[in-house]
Amino acid sequence: MNRILFNADELDADGRATFGGARAEHVLTILHGEVGQTLKTGVVDGLIGTGVIERIEGEMVTVKCVHDREAPPPWIDLILAPPRPRAMKRLLPQLAAMGVGRIVLVGAAKVEKAFWGAQLLKEEIYRPLLVDGLMQAGPVAGGRTVRGAVWWTEGQDSGASFKHF
Repeated sequence: MNRILFNADELDADGRATFGGARAEHVLTILHGEVGQTLKTGVVDGLIGTGVIERIEGEMVTVKCVHDREAPPPWIDLILAPPRPRAMKRLLPQLAAMGVGRIVLVGAAKVEKAFWGAQLLKEEIYRPLLVDGLMQAGPVAGGRTVRGAVWWTEGQDSGASFKHF
């Protein structure tokens, strides 16, 4: 992880966050976190800055964060005919890490209709995958998914047309 990201509701009014799980494990084992150590931190879809480790209790870490600057904006959007859900699950963190701002999923002849009902398209499923990618690369915004924007069909006159649904 290049930047420890928090959701806005994880920070208290003083900018403190206490966290465990994969983020704390990374801080403790990979970064060899100690009290007083400074980390790169940020708020998902918000500001970036630094956090100083204030307390380590078991597998929980408390940091005091100062987020005072804007993150660089995502630099590209992607239009994608979705692959199968298993491949899409591996692809989403990588796209977020590359700086993709919006992922527009479009129907195509080879996309199975059942894909549009897949669990992966629910925000509570794909959002953590995108945040994992954002933490690897360091940005704090990006990886918004817009599903079913257009459907490509062959037209008889011009060769092709768009059909919105």
